[in-house]
Amino acid sequence: MANEKKPYYTDDELIARMWAKETVKDLMARHAHYYSSDLRRQELCDLWVTTPMYRRTASLANNFGYYVGMDEISNYYVVQHTQRRYEQLAAYADVPKDNLHLGHGVMSHHTSNTPLCYIAEDGKTAKYLAYDCGEQTVGKPDGTMDAYFVFGLIFADLVCENGVWKIWHLALLHDHTIPVGRCPLKSSRAMIHWRRSSASQRSNGQCMSRFSAGSTCIRICRAPTTAIQIFGAMVQKVNWGCLIMREKGWKSDESKPEL
Repeated sequence: MANEKKPYYTDDELIARMWAKETVKDLMARHAHYYSSDLRRQELCDLWVTTPMYRRTASLANNFGYYVGMDEISNYYVVQHTQRRYEQLAAYADVPKDNLHLGHGVMSHHTSNTPLCYIAEDGKTAKYLAYDCGEQTVGKPDGTMDAYFVFGLIFADLVCENGVWKIWHLALLHDHTIPVGRCPLKSSRAMIHWRRSSASQRSNGQCMSRFSAGSTCIRICRAPTTAIQIFGAMVQKVNWGCLIMREKGWKSDESKPEL
């Protein structure tokens, strides 16, 4: 759809295409702010397609489902999400159950990083790719919380409706959802083993920590590395709170949160 093949553009065409790219980036940045602020209904009204033809074929995808048509998108993205927020609010006995207090105890932050944007040759459609680095926290009346770092890709098809760029197709796909403030036993033991090893063992890559977790093999410090690199490797390999460097199959935890 969005394909830049034309070998030459006039100065006016180049200016128009540069302006289109900046407009698309601005649109997706606004999506990130609406998304973070739980302004989902306003987002659908302000940022998404309005032409009947595009509304019928609009789509929203995430790790939990795929929704086609603005009615179906609105039901999932707004109605069902609002119901979840009311359920979360019900746990607080001293907080009024109204729209003003909806989202009480919830903190959400999503960003749009390293954007890559392609404008079609005819200037009517565009493709957008970026990375979301964010977090999602849902507090509880007892002071505990469910908190997660979320990292994932943002894919979007956009269309220019009457000179205004709008979201047509959107996919929000998380690569990693990492529980915050939880240190799995296996990972803790692996780091303790690394700390107790000698400096020469660490520098020569001789330190090896193996723990069996079902069919999972956890390894630390296989190659010459520093403490910073070890920590980076741990974070990079965390999936749903478990440090896994796989040699065999692994069945991941299916109780992942819908953010």
